[in-house]
Amino acid sequence: MVGPNDATGYRIGYELVQEQVRSLGIEDKVRMLPSVPIDDLVAIYNGASIFSTASLHEGFGFTPLEAMACEVPVVVPNTSAFPEVCGDAALYADPLNSTEFAQQFNTLIDDEDLQKRLIDRGRMQVRKFNWRATAEKTLEILEKVATKKIRYASRTRK
Repeated sequence: MVGPNDATGYRIGYELVQEQVRSLGIEDKVRMLPSVPIDDLVAIYNGASIFSTASLHEGFGFTPLEAMACEVPVVVPNTSAFPEVCGDAALYADPLNSTEFAQQFNTLIDDEDLQKRLIDRGRMQVRKFNWRATAEKTLEILEKVATKKIRYASRTRK
């Protein structure tokens, strides 16, 4: 598990996971790391069998795309930005339903063909997002807004 444990929302989840890991007696099998440098993060993704997050609110959803770029199958919430960002390259579960997540993990672990399909789809999904395209779209939107404001301002002056 990688991620900060300093912000209140993260800390609560972090502590709950630590408690669960202790209660299951699997401390030797679970590593809980704070934020890590990008090179370490890439190595962690590359060593993963599955990537998952149960985030309730996500502004965009970089982490599943990062995992897809490292050819890791993804299980994410069926809410927030995840369905739009991940498309058909991920499995989905209700972020408030741990049983649903566990079922998706089991499905993925037991089905190598599904793993390969998600990895292939993930490679394609990642290509849809890049900084150049983001900048071009942002500029396009800003130009449209500016043009509308100029037209509106010239009409209200008359």
